[in-house]
Amino acid sequence: MLEPTKKNGTNKLRIKDDPRKGPMVDDLKEEIVNTPEQAIRFIKKGEANRSYGETSMNATSSRSHVLFKVVIESRVVTNEEQEGRER
Repeated sequence: MLEPTKKNGTNKLRIKDDPRKGPMVDDLKEEIVNTPEQAIRFIKKGEANRSYGETSMNATSSRSHVLFKVVIESRVVTNEEQEGRER
């Protein structure tokens, strides 16, 4: 998630292609979610912060890019956790 007040004071994002991690963007904050609803809330927040601008080819067209990266991690659920979910 892009922080509204960035360190460098500009609206420009620097996108890098890390050979091991893939596309990376400076000054982003990682958010951990546990439900689809939480993920959708962050997607909506990101869309609200998205900016659009004219291109040098056409003042009436717009140019905007989105980079959405998802890392899925799994782990074994203990019996206590499973019982807590069933209540």
